[in-house]
Amino acid sequence: MAVKVLNVIEEDDDAIDLDEREGQRCKRRQMIKDMAQEIRMACRMAGSATHAQHANLVMLVGASLDQVYSLKIVYELIEGNDLEKLLATMQSKSKTPWKPELSTALSWSCQLMEAIAFLHSFDPPIIHRDVKPSNVMVSNDLRLVKLVDFGLCTPDPRDSRKMSGKTGSYRYMAPEVYLESHSYSAKVREHILTRESILVR
Repeated sequence: MAVKVLNVIEEDDDAIDLDEREGQRCKRRQMIKDMAQEIRMACRMAGSATHAQHANLVMLVGASLDQVYSLKIVYELIEGNDLEKLLATMQSKSKTPWKPELSTALSWSCQLMEAIAFLHSFDPPIIHRDVKPSNVMVSNDLRLVKLVDFGLCTPDPRDSRKMSGKTGSYRYMAPEVYLESHSYSAKVREHILTRESILVR
């Protein structure tokens, strides 16, 4: 099993001015909010009468909500690396630009699309909002990929005006999201990896 822990400790430091202290408090509150959201979304995706656990989403084992400043989530342990580390490791070993075989890359892409389609099949649809190589785990045999990190997940509010722009990682963000457009739909909210991530890199 893999355990994700958030320990938020407020330290009293007289050397920190009021603005910096308030900034730190805002950051801690956001960390707690993101972790609580991840727990809510992971529980929702863990399985229900209409949605069984999906093979390409990391499986939730349990969570602890006893203390708001010490939240814990337990996920299945995936034997492998995230895609970003895998690409860096393989490239350093080969000393030349590395990319997976086309059949492997296509398989990874299909698995990711199936995972995202599964999230979109909920009512309302669940939007991941942070699909990127470091949030894609790849098994040691390179056959299985799983989408992880649900901290930015949110149910689709139906009204696109309620969707916040610039949510996620800039490098892997859909142009419509980066530009804070209020006209984009669920189809573009999941900008599944850029050309540098799987097929071309």
